[in-house]
Amino acid sequence: MRVMTNEAVISLEDIRCVSVSCLNCKTKVLLDLREKSDHADRYGLTLPGECPVCRKPYDSALNGALTSLQVAYDAVRVIENRLSFRGDAG
Repeated sequence: MRVMTNEAVISLEDIRCVSVSCLNCKTKVLLDLREKSDHADRYGLTLPGECPVCRKPYDSALNGALTSLQVAYDAVRVIENRLSFRGDAG
């Protein structure tokens, strides 16, 4: 017997942005992984230091993790048409 499951397949070509939620007010900030923002160019940071709505600081670990994600994303973009992510859609 074989069980069929719904599978989500996302090509790396289709992944461009990541969103970060503020733990305090739940505001989501959308960050473009393909094009650096003026803030990232100016300060070398991927994420502003505080939420733009409630002005509470983000967790300090977020910026390091997002910078690592940006470095990895940039490294695999040269082969993006050959990579895909798979997961259970159910």
